[in-house]
Amino acid sequence: MNVSLCESCSFAKKIISGKGSQFLLCGKSQTDQRFPKYPRQPVMRCHGFVEKKAATTTRAMNQSQPCHAEEWWMKLKTSTGDMYFNPQLISHVHLSPDQSLLTVHFVNGTNLAVPAETDEERTLLADFLGQLADEQSGFIAIGPEMLNLKSALWVAIPEEGLIQVRSGDNRTHSLQDKDPERVRRVLGERSASA
Repeated sequence: MNVSLCESCSFAKKIISGKGSQFLLCGKSQTDQRFPKYPRQPVMRCHGFVEKKAATTTRAMNQSQPCHAEEWWMKLKTSTGDMYFNPQLISHVHLSPDQSLLTVHFVNGTNLAVPAETDEERTLLADFLGQLADEQSGFIAIGPEMLNLKSALWVAIPEEGLIQVRSGDNRTHSLQDKDPERVRRVLGERSASA
C-alpha cells in the first residue's frame, strides 16, 4: 500500500468519526480553496506539503524559542525592523519601476506593500530580492516580478515554445527566454542529464 504524504504533513489532522472511521483533514483547506478538506488518499504529490519537522521550526519561531529562521522563513530587513515571510505562501513579488515600493502577493489573494523611501531602504529591498533570485528559493524573474514557481498550480515545459506557469490568482504567465533546465532546477527537479 502507498504511504500518503498527508501522514507526515504538518497541515494534516486525523479525524475519527463516532463510528470509528478515520479521515485526514487538510488544514490548508481552511485558508486556501485549492486544497480539498478531506483529500482522496493516498496523496503522492502536493505543492502545499510541509513536513512536520518544518512546522516545528515555524512554531518555535512563533513562540520566540531559538531556531534557525533561515531554514524556513525569508527575511526582509526594513528600517523599522525585520519581516519574515513563509516562501510557500508567496505567489509573486513586484518591484515598482522607480524601486520605491515592493509588493508581496500571497497565494490567498492578499498582498503587502513595503515602501522604500530612502537609499538604505531600497538597498534592503534589493537584498531581499537577492534571496529570491537564488535558484533554490523557487522564484524566477519575469520583468519587474519574481514569480514563485513552487507555489504555482502548474508549470508546463513544452519541447518547443514558451514555458507556461499558472498561479493561484488564475493568471497564466509565459516565460520568454527562460532556459527549461534552469526552470527545472528552480522547481527542484534534477536535470535529465544528471
